[in-house]
Amino acid sequence: MERLERIFANCDFDKFDGRNSFTPLQVAIKWGNSFTFDFLLGCKTKGQGRRIKDPVNSKGRTSLHIAAIYNRDHMLRQLIARGCDPARQDDHGDHVLHHACKSNANDVFEVVLKDGEDKYGRSFIRDRMLTVKNRNGETPLSLALKNTNDKISTMILDKYGTAGVKDINRGFPVHSAAAVGSEEMLELLIQVRKSNLNFTLKRITMNRIFF
Repeated sequence: MERLERIFANCDFDKFDGRNSFTPLQVAIKWGNSFTFDFLLGCKTKGQGRRIKDPVNSKGRTSLHIAAIYNRDHMLRQLIARGCDPARQDDHGDHVLHHACKSNANDVFEVVLKDGEDKYGRSFIRDRMLTVKNRNGETPLSLALKNTNDKISTMILDKYGTAGVKDINRGFPVHSAAAVGSEEMLELLIQVRKSNLNFTLKRITMNRIFF
Protein backbone atom coordinates (compact mmCIF):
# COMPACT_ATOMS: atom_id res chain seq x y z
CA MET A 1 0.00 0.00 0.00
CA GLU A 2 2.81 2.45 0.85
CA ARG A 3 4.45 1.73 -2.49
CA LEU A 4 1.23 2.56 -4.33
CA GLU A 5 0.86 5.76 -2.33
CA ARG A 6 4.34 6.82 -3.44
CA ILE A 7 3.63 5.93 -7.08
CA PHE A 8 0.36 7.84 -7.19
CA ALA A 9 1.41 10.76 -4.98
CA ASN A 10 0.23 14.03 -6.55
CA CYS A 11 -1.22 12.04 -9.45
CA ASP A 12 -4.09 13.36 -11.60
CA PHE A 13 -6.45 10.38 -11.35
CA ASP A 14 -8.56 11.66 -14.24
CA LYS A 15 -5.67 12.06 -16.69
CA PHE A 16 -5.83 9.92 -19.83
CA ASP A 17 -2.80 8.13 -21.24
CA GLY A 18 -1.70 8.92 -24.76
CA ARG A 19 -2.03 5.41 -26.15
CA ASN A 20 -5.44 4.01 -25.26
CA SER A 21 -7.08 7.08 -23.74
CA PHE A 22 -7.59 5.34 -20.39
CA THR A 23 -7.41 6.83 -16.90
CA PRO A 24 -5.36 4.95 -14.25
CA LEU A 25 -8.63 3.57 -12.83
CA GLN A 26 -9.73 2.34 -16.26
CA VAL A 27 -6.36 0.65 -16.79
CA ALA A 28 -6.83 -1.24 -13.51
CA ILE A 29 -10.33 -2.27 -14.66
CA LYS A 30 -9.07 -3.43 -18.06
CA TRP A 31 -6.41 -5.68 -16.54
CA GLY A 32 -8.60 -6.85 -13.68
CA ASN A 33 -6.24 -5.58 -10.99
CA SER A 34 -8.59 -5.49 -7.99
CA PHE A 35 -5.99 -4.25 -5.50
CA THR A 36 -5.05 -1.21 -7.60
CA PHE A 37 -8.71 -0.60 -8.46
CA ASP A 38 -9.69 -0.51 -4.78
CA PHE A 39 -6.79 1.80 -3.97
CA LEU A 40 -7.55 4.25 -6.80
CA LEU A 41 -11.26 4.21 -6.06
CA GLY A 42 -10.48 5.06 -2.45
CA CYS A 43 -8.28 7.96 -3.57
CA LYS A 44 -10.95 9.30 -5.92
CA THR A 45 -13.69 9.20 -3.28
CA LYS A 46 -11.56 10.75 -0.53
CA GLY A 47 -13.24 13.97 0.53
CA GLN A 48 -16.17 13.40 -1.88
CA GLY A 49 -18.33 11.04 0.15
CA ARG A 50 -19.16 7.95 -1.87
CA ARG A 51 -19.56 9.57 -5.29
CA ILE A 52 -16.81 9.75 -7.89
CA LYS A 53 -16.19 11.71 -11.06
CA ASP A 54 -16.15 9.31 -14.01
CA PRO A 55 -14.40 11.04 -16.95
CA VAL A 56 -15.15 10.21 -20.58
CA ASN A 57 -12.38 9.01 -22.92
CA SER A 58 -11.91 9.68 -26.64
CA LYS A 59 -14.62 7.14 -27.53
CA GLY A 60 -17.08 8.56 -25.04
CA ARG A 61 -16.57 5.65 -22.67
CA THR A 62 -16.51 5.80 -18.88
CA SER A 63 -15.14 3.37 -16.31
CA LEU A 64 -18.52 1.60 -16.35
CA HIS A 65 -18.23 0.95 -20.08
CA ILE A 66 -14.72 -0.46 -19.60
CA ALA A 67 -15.94 -2.71 -16.78
CA ALA A 68 -18.75 -4.06 -18.99
CA ILE A 69 -16.45 -4.65 -21.97
CA TYR A 70 -13.97 -6.64 -19.85
CA ASN A 71 -16.62 -8.39 -17.72
CA ARG A 72 -15.52 -6.92 -14.37
CA ASP A 73 -18.81 -7.36 -12.53
CA HIS A 74 -17.40 -6.77 -9.02
CA MET A 75 -15.79 -3.50 -10.14
CA LEU A 76 -18.90 -2.39 -11.98
CA ARG A 77 -20.97 -2.95 -8.84
CA GLN A 78 -18.72 -0.60 -6.85
CA LEU A 79 -18.87 2.05 -9.57
CA ILE A 80 -22.68 2.00 -9.68
CA ALA A 81 -22.77 2.26 -5.88
CA ARG A 82 -20.62 5.39 -6.15
CA GLY A 83 -22.95 7.20 -8.51
CA CYS A 84 -21.71 6.23 -12.00
CA ASP A 85 -24.60 6.33 -14.47
CA PRO A 86 -25.23 2.92 -16.13
CA ALA A 87 -27.49 4.52 -18.75
CA ARG A 88 -24.80 6.83 -20.10
CA GLN A 89 -24.10 6.15 -23.78
CA ASP A 90 -20.73 6.29 -25.50
CA ASP A 91 -20.08 7.84 -28.92
CA HIS A 92 -21.57 4.76 -30.62
CA GLY A 93 -24.71 5.00 -28.53
CA ASP A 94 -23.85 1.95 -26.41
CA HIS A 95 -24.45 1.90 -22.66
CA VAL A 96 -23.24 -0.82 -20.30
CA LEU A 97 -25.96 -3.33 -21.23
CA HIS A 98 -25.10 -3.03 -24.94
CA HIS A 99 -21.45 -3.71 -24.12
CA ALA A 100 -22.35 -6.60 -21.81
CA CYS A 101 -24.34 -8.21 -24.64
CA LYS A 102 -21.54 -7.67 -27.15
CA SER A 103 -19.01 -9.23 -24.76
CA ASN A 104 -21.37 -11.99 -23.56
CA ALA A 105 -20.69 -10.64 -20.07
CA ASN A 106 -23.59 -12.39 -18.34
CA ASP A 107 -22.48 -11.54 -14.79
CA VAL A 108 -22.16 -7.84 -15.65
CA PHE A 109 -25.61 -7.83 -17.23
CA GLU A 110 -27.13 -9.43 -14.13
CA VAL A 111 -25.41 -6.96 -11.79
CA VAL A 112 -26.66 -3.97 -13.80
CA LEU A 113 -30.24 -5.26 -13.76
CA LYS A 114 -30.20 -5.94 -10.01
CA ASP A 115 -28.17 -3.01 -8.72
CA GLY A 116 -29.58 -0.56 -11.27
CA GLU A 117 -33.14 -1.48 -10.36
CA ASP A 118 -32.38 -1.30 -6.63
CA LYS A 119 -30.82 2.16 -7.01
CA TYR A 120 -32.93 3.77 -9.74
CA GLY A 121 -36.10 1.68 -10.03
CA ARG A 122 -37.57 -0.79 -12.50
CA SER A 123 -38.76 1.86 -14.96
CA PHE A 124 -35.20 3.22 -15.24
CA ILE A 125 -33.92 -0.16 -16.47
CA ARG A 126 -36.84 -0.65 -18.84
CA ASP A 127 -37.19 2.86 -20.30
CA ARG A 128 -33.62 4.21 -20.22
CA MET A 129 -31.67 1.03 -20.89
CA LEU A 130 -33.51 -1.95 -22.40
CA THR A 131 -35.47 0.07 -24.96
CA VAL A 132 -32.53 2.29 -25.95
CA LYS A 133 -30.93 1.72 -29.36
CA ASN A 134 -27.32 2.38 -30.31
CA ARG A 135 -26.28 4.00 -33.59
CA ASN A 136 -26.75 0.70 -35.41
CA GLY A 137 -30.33 0.64 -34.16
CA GLU A 138 -29.64 -2.28 -31.81
CA THR A 139 -31.22 -2.82 -28.41
CA PRO A 140 -29.56 -5.02 -25.76
CA LEU A 141 -32.07 -7.77 -26.58
CA SER A 142 -31.33 -7.76 -30.30
CA LEU A 143 -27.60 -7.98 -29.55
CA ALA A 144 -28.16 -10.89 -27.16
CA LEU A 145 -30.19 -12.70 -29.80
CA LYS A 146 -27.58 -11.96 -32.46
CA ASN A 147 -24.91 -13.54 -30.21
CA THR A 148 -27.27 -16.43 -29.34
CA ASN A 149 -26.89 -15.62 -25.67
CA ASP A 150 -29.86 -17.45 -24.17
CA LYS A 151 -29.05 -16.45 -20.57
CA ILE A 152 -29.20 -12.69 -21.20
CA SER A 153 -32.14 -13.05 -23.58
CA THR A 154 -34.06 -15.03 -20.96
CA MET A 155 -33.22 -12.50 -18.23
CA ILE A 156 -34.69 -9.70 -20.34
CA LEU A 157 -37.74 -11.56 -21.60
CA ASP A 158 -38.70 -13.22 -18.34
CA LYS A 159 -38.45 -10.06 -16.26
CA TYR A 160 -39.24 -7.20 -18.62
CA GLY A 161 -40.95 -8.77 -21.62
CA THR A 162 -39.38 -6.43 -24.17
CA ALA A 163 -39.52 -8.86 -27.08
CA GLY A 164 -41.51 -6.34 -29.10
CA VAL A 165 -39.04 -3.47 -28.93
CA LYS A 166 -38.28 -2.63 -32.52
CA ASP A 167 -34.76 -2.67 -33.90
CA ILE A 168 -34.20 0.01 -36.56
CA ASN A 169 -32.20 -2.08 -39.04
CA ARG A 170 -33.31 -5.64 -38.30
CA GLY A 171 -36.99 -5.21 -37.55
CA PHE A 172 -38.07 -6.89 -34.32
CA PRO A 173 -35.92 -9.20 -32.17
CA VAL A 174 -37.42 -12.24 -33.87
CA HIS A 175 -35.84 -10.97 -37.09
CA SER A 176 -32.45 -10.71 -35.34
CA ALA A 177 -32.77 -14.34 -34.26
CA ALA A 178 -33.80 -15.41 -37.76
CA ALA A 179 -30.92 -13.51 -39.35
CA VAL A 180 -28.31 -15.55 -37.48
CA GLY A 181 -30.17 -18.83 -37.97
CA SER A 182 -30.66 -19.38 -34.27
CA GLU A 183 -33.30 -22.04 -33.74
CA GLU A 184 -32.82 -21.81 -29.96
CA MET A 185 -33.44 -18.07 -29.90
CA LEU A 186 -36.50 -18.30 -32.12
CA GLU A 187 -37.91 -21.02 -29.89
CA LEU A 188 -37.24 -18.86 -26.83
CA LEU A 189 -39.12 -15.92 -28.32
CA ILE A 190 -42.06 -18.10 -29.31
CA GLN A 191 -42.26 -19.63 -25.83
CA VAL A 192 -42.18 -16.21 -24.20
CA ARG A 193 -44.89 -15.01 -26.57
CA LYS A 194 -47.09 -17.89 -25.46
CA SER A 195 -46.56 -17.08 -21.78
CA ASN A 196 -48.67 -13.90 -22.19
CA LEU A 197 -46.10 -11.55 -20.70
CA ASN A 198 -46.91 -7.84 -20.76
CA PHE A 199 -44.92 -6.70 -23.80
CA THR A 200 -44.26 -3.05 -24.46
CA LEU A 201 -46.05 -3.14 -27.83
CA LYS A 202 -49.72 -3.92 -28.30
CA ARG A 203 -50.64 -7.59 -28.61
CA ILE A 204 -51.97 -7.08 -32.13
CA THR A 205 -48.47 -6.04 -33.22
CA MET A 206 -46.96 -9.13 -31.64
CA ASN A 207 -49.49 -11.31 -33.45
CA ARG A 208 -48.32 -9.88 -36.77
CA ILE A 209 -44.73 -10.82 -35.94
CA PHE A 210 -45.16 -14.35 -34.72
CA PHE A 211 -48.13 -15.67 -36.66
